[in-house]
Amino acid sequence: MHKRGIIIAGMILGSLAVCWIQLHRAQATTPTAPATLDAGVPYAVAIEKGAAMFDLEIGNGDRYLLIIGSLAASDVEFPLSLNAHPIAAVTKQPIKRIAPLAVRPITTPVASLPLTDRTPSQDTRASRDFSIHVTDGALDDPRSYHKVRARLIAEGRHVRVYLDGDQTEGELYPDIAAKVIRLFDDEVYPTSLQHCGDYCDVDGDGKFAILLSHWLGKLQGGETSVGGFVRGSDFHKTIAPPFGNQADVLYLNSNVAAGPRLKTLLAHEYTHAVLFSARRRLADSISYNTDEEDWLNEAIAHVAENMHSSDWSNLDHRIDAFLQNPAACPLVVADYYRAGRWRDHGCRGATYLFLRWCTDTYGDELIRRLIHSPQRGRINFQQATGQSFEELFRHWTIALAGSPVDDISTAIQPPGGLQYLPLYGRIGEYDLQGIARDQWNINDAAPPLSLNGTASRFVEFSAADSPGAFRLCVSSQSSAQLQITLIKLPSDAPDQNGRQPHLAAR
Repeated sequence: MHKRGIIIAGMILGSLAVCWIQLHRAQATTPTAPATLDAGVPYAVAIEKGAAMFDLEIGNGDRYLLIIGSLAASDVEFPLSLNAHPIAAVTKQPIKRIAPLAVRPITTPVASLPLTDRTPSQDTRASRDFSIHVTDGALDDPRSYHKVRARLIAEGRHVRVYLDGDQTEGELYPDIAAKVIRLFDDEVYPTSLQHCGDYCDVDGDGKFAILLSHWLGKLQGGETSVGGFVRGSDFHKTIAPPFGNQADVLYLNSNVAAGPRLKTLLAHEYTHAVLFSARRRLADSISYNTDEEDWLNEAIAHVAENMHSSDWSNLDHRIDAFLQNPAACPLVVADYYRAGRWRDHGCRGATYLFLRWCTDTYGDELIRRLIHSPQRGRINFQQATGQSFEELFRHWTIALAGSPVDDISTAIQPPGGLQYLPLYGRIGEYDLQGIARDQWNINDAAPPLSLNGTASRFVEFSAADSPGAFRLCVSSQSSAQLQITLIKLPSDAPDQNGRQPHLAAR
């Protein structure tokens, strides 16, 4: 057996042992009065030493949903064990009805640091050098970078467009530079200024820079192609080439074509530039690291796409990947590149949906507040919303569990759910069918399951044709920091057993 398989198998056996001990110890404990579970209402289940144990009276046709989340580090995969056995009567229900979030919509604009004064430069800088990380080597190895000698090919009110010196304008989509300038000057820049903030003029030339280069089609030694990117290191005056270009610059793949996707790319990547600018200005005034964690950086840029009324070409496949396998898609990943998740679509789908739900709940001003905060990651969310990350995570997973017939989330927080984006129906080129659920007949042994840190698993269970009282146990390692929500599904909730796989149109 593979070494990793032996380790996982050992972990599962350990979890089974915990469940067995907990189940039999509980029979000697003082019974607690059984609670009445209202259909469609979420309940928090108490966790003790990595395990949750509770009793249920399950009638014929009754169905329940377990939302099992982990609040641990995202780089760990934890085994999950589910067990159930019949009992004489319900005596133990360590559950508590979940109270609505005390939501106070964010309406007061956040105070941001003053922008650098800038006026259009008379120096058009006809040629410039930009270093790009093109291999799969270390970020701190200068041999991983290629220096591009670029030349200016077009200029607008707020932006200059440069082209890789190895290429000619005849290789580009017709009039692409003019189209980039129109979109940036007339749509992307003013919308970002309203909702997110402005860029800092790192190089003092009075305008933002966009570089078109073929290198974006062959990154990581030719293994990866991207439409565009922005590097945080470029916005620091103290980071010299090749590790930083000391310039406010956005990189676009030179094969980019005109159309809705172009605006989406510009909106997404320019939002990164605004965030990096805000954090660079903060770093100049305080002594600790203010760089935002990757997962929240990407979440902000993705939600900004919605603010720009962009298309779904940068999101549909990522949302779909997350919905198909949420347990394998951690939310909180501080450094995507070092975690090997730089191009993990499911993780990006998770972070978008989390911030999308938070923005639906607290208002669009949340985005600006997150951008201009000196805090990072989970703490940034907690400070901006006044809620713990744990509660935000739980309420988000409940919102994900809603269906077209039964919106579970409305039971705890009106209006509930994801208002901007229904998780059923056509989005872009994908037919979404809601969050994937595992099926479990508790009269049978549950299959071995696992769960990444800051990910969630949705398990729908019933007693099939053998109703009665049951004692259930859900367990993992204590370090998994489990968070468990129990919901009795309404009788008219759709049966997920016939759920079709997600359909990709492309």
